[in-house]
Amino acid sequence: MIPRLLRPAALAIAATLALGACTSAPPRPQARQISFANLAPISFDVARVEVVQQYQPPQVPPNVDHLTPVPPSDAIRRWANERVRAMGAGGTLRVIIKDASITETALAPTTGVRGAFTTDQSERYDGRLSVDLVVEVPSRQFQGYTGATVARTISVPENVSLQGREDAWHSLVERMMADLNAKLEEGIDGNLSAVTLR
Repeated sequence: MIPRLLRPAALAIAATLALGACTSAPPRPQARQISFANLAPISFDVARVEVVQQYQPPQVPPNVDHLTPVPPSDAIRRWANERVRAMGAGGTLRVIIKDASITETALAPTTGVRGAFTTDQSERYDGRLSVDLVVEVPSRQFQGYTGATVARTISVPENVSLQGREDAWHSLVERMMADLNAKLEEGIDGNLSAVTLR
């Protein structure tokens, strides 16, 4: 039983807690995945597929790839999981992630009177992906290689929201992955067709 003199204080505390519960930030939506499940997988005459990550995210400025909703390295791993299949009795296909970086560069604002009426682009993000595919099938005395490197840039305005920035990062990774997929497909057709099962 709360003493009569303490009831107003108790009610005030309860009201404050209830208000705090009502104004807490809603959970952030789950990041949209970058998927290649709509594309037919490419089957290789190998026994296993290995993903080798040579690129190690620095996780310090100017790099921001570790902050993106879908880190580029994760997108490449998903590409490997959805686009290539091991359908042979021996041999290995290695998907080597050599670069999966995104760096941030601050852009100079417009100065003077014009600057007061201008919404500038405040940051530029430069993304780069580099992947090698290396195939070794000893039973067939086959060694083959193809690789692809792609780069794209995007910028955001100075008044961008956190969600807007993350959307820009997601778009950058999505576009780079589309470029990478196309280049790797071309390289597979040109250099690794002898060990594909199409």
